[in-house]
Amino acid sequence: MHAELVIFDCDGVLVDTEAMANECMAKVFTEIGFATTGRECRKLFQGKTIEDVCSEVAILTNRPYDPTLAGIVRTRVEETLAMGVEPVPGVIEVEHSVVPNKLPYCVASSGSVQKMQLTLGSVGLLPLVQDCLFSAQDVGRGKPHPDVFIAL
Repeated sequence: MHAELVIFDCDGVLVDTEAMANECMAKVFTEIGFATTGRECRKLFQGKTIEDVCSEVAILTNRPYDPTLAGIVRTRVEETLAMGVEPVPGVIEVEHSVVPNKLPYCVASSGSVQKMQLTLGSVGLLPLVQDCLFSAQDVGRGKPHPDVFIAL
């Protein structure tokens, strides 16, 4: 079998950010009146853009959508992740096997390019992927819609 393209997700596949990011989101949402936990956030929102998550929180709390909330969540999550993340076990070896074999590859994520640069940079993977980062924020809809993959 010959691969035409290897597409890596970022969070939870290349870097272990899911628990930290969801705990942070849970704190922000609890502060605005939507009491939740990191585990619940992950179950409800994993793989979605922050904008989509904030829209869902507005619906769940029966409040109008606050367009500033996504920026607040994004800033708080990035501040948390800037404290340091770990690569997913084994991913460094996988990345280093893809690159020399000249398999075409990229990273497609619901997270922003800035967040990917931050987290991938902290674990030393950014030099391998910095020219092939694709964010759902750059297309019409985030995952689970295929827009970010179609844009590749």
